[in-house]
Amino acid sequence: MIILQNEDYDKLKKLYVSLGVILMHAEYSNEEQALISRQQKLLAPIISATKQNLNTAKIARIEEEQNDMRKMKYGDGSIIQRQRKRKDGTTRRYYQGRIYINGKQHSVYGNTIAECNDKLDELRKERAKAALLKLSDKSDTHTPARKTYGQWLDEWLKEFKEDKTRPKYYKDLCRYVDTLKSAVGNLNLKRIESMTIQRYLNSLPQNNATGKLYGVLNDSLQRAEDFGIIKKNPCKVIAKPKYKQKKRRPFELEEQKAILSALPDRYKAVFFFLCATGLRIGEFLALTPQKVDFVRGCIKVEESQNLETHENGDTKTATSVRKVYFAEELFDSFDVQSLGGFTYNGIKKAFTKVYTALNVQGVSATHSCRHTFASLLYAAGVSDKVIQAQCGHSDITTTLKIYTDILTCGDSPIYKYILHLKKVLATHYQMR
Repeated sequence: MIILQNEDYDKLKKLYVSLGVILMHAEYSNEEQALISRQQKLLAPIISATKQNLNTAKIARIEEEQNDMRKMKYGDGSIIQRQRKRKDGTTRRYYQGRIYINGKQHSVYGNTIAECNDKLDELRKERAKAALLKLSDKSDTHTPARKTYGQWLDEWLKEFKEDKTRPKYYKDLCRYVDTLKSAVGNLNLKRIESMTIQRYLNSLPQNNATGKLYGVLNDSLQRAEDFGIIKKNPCKVIAKPKYKQKKRRPFELEEQKAILSALPDRYKAVFFFLCATGLRIGEFLALTPQKVDFVRGCIKVEESQNLETHENGDTKTATSVRKVYFAEELFDSFDVQSLGGFTYNGIKKAFTKVYTALNVQGVSATHSCRHTFASLLYAAGVSDKVIQAQCGHSDITTTLKIYTDILTCGDSPIYKYILHLKKVLATHYQMR
């Protein structure tokens, strides 16, 4: 009995079972059965007490493990108890932990919940890293961190320029934006370096268009800085590209006579008309017979034609919308019904051919006619402010410093017309 009391539960259980088996399946004498019966009665209380103690501990352990499993938060995974029969017939109990990472289930195994949970912790850390990388990728794609300069240019146009820029200039602005997008539009907005912009500008011809591109670059990146999208405008350290603009001069009186004599009649009339009115070539091309008011003796300049798209739109500036007065002789040689029937390329080709033949240098194909108009008015003694109004300049400095030149002495049919025009202007303006 003492030996039996010192045995653990498993041995007692095996002994108890073996005794039961013996009772059920073996045939013994009455004395032997009586001995076994007495042994069972002696073992019964020991086995009962031992089972009760062990069951209490087991139940407590199971409840503790179940509580541990219940404490797991949503998304931390799950732990379940598994069992598997061994080859020797015994059963192995173990725990399986499961957790999802990027939509794929991962499993770990352990002999205890604690062991299983430790392994799950490693997977939770991996999942946290994966989630952080995924969030970073998403942020890089949809936030300003990975916004390209081309995307920002589109936004800049829409938010800051679309409804605040005159249609004529907005179209030009869109062309400059398209040029920049094709060249540097794929650059990360936050990582544009000053040297990258400097090299790009250095690769361009030094002309007015390059200055315009710089203006778009500087303004768009400054807006990005102002709104906190980038830390610093990389254009701040870059000087605006400078170029030496060719000075356009007017036609001297002798040159005017020579050009009029050499041009075909159709384009001779155009040359005379441009020099006698000072219209820009775009304003002339947009002009229609209906815009000529013979009653009031004026031409209503309200539109200008884009030389690239050939579409009529707004004039260059607000002051360009004006009334240009004329003397009756203007239409002696120019057919008003021919307005609208000319093209820029046709006029430029005819004029340039004659300039080359006469060796007339330092002039613009058509814009020098406008300079000639202002210079002839100045030579005729017309007031500076009147010249400004007729040319449609917003600043009189432009009229005096750029458009009025002193001509050499001489005579021409255009200058004779200007002298007659001076009298007409005197009826509309207070002349000096």
